[in-house]
Amino acid sequence: MKHALRLPALLAIALLAACSTLTPANPGAASADWQVLRQSASEDVRIRPATPPRAFVAPRLGKVRFQAADKSEDAAELETLRQSLADSLKQELASAPASTAAPTLNVTLSDPRPVSPVLNVASALLLFVPLDTGAISVEAELVAPDGARIAIWRERLSGGVLDISGSLSRWARVRNALTDWAKRCAHQPPWSSGEQAS
Repeated sequence: MKHALRLPALLAIALLAACSTLTPANPGAASADWQVLRQSASEDVRIRPATPPRAFVAPRLGKVRFQAADKSEDAAELETLRQSLADSLKQELASAPASTAAPTLNVTLSDPRPVSPVLNVASALLLFVPLDTGAISVEAELVAPDGARIAIWRERLSGGVLDISGSLSRWARVRNALTDWAKRCAHQPPWSSGEQAS
């Protein structure tokens, strides 16, 4: 019986590991023109070297979009996710004073993977935890007023395993992960002066 329980657990863990990995960066973002602040399987943060710290402060929101239009049955739900992220960012960035010298924050979503309610029911019955969290990739860029990209933050987000209320919804855990990301982006972005100094 223990072996029968181990197989679904291993499959769920493999699934979670696979969905927490970013796709490789495009060649432009990987060039020597960028200074790497963070790099891991799930996150990549780069800035233009010698950019003054004040250039990263108080961005205004630009575009929030999906990399490619989704034609699946989830298209409406994904548009709701995109709009929810845009609304969260507007709200979180609203306290920043408007300035003509402020950079523009553009956000691109890609590679969405919904939660499997069936897998979560099975893992909850076998392991007492709904393991499938869903995932989505987020790329934030800061663009200076002259149009130059000065920062890139790519991250593969997964929902929280302890987000029990969203475990039977295909997109609730992903939506909650994006809401948390919007707060970090507005208040503790990795390109902030404190992060560069570390």
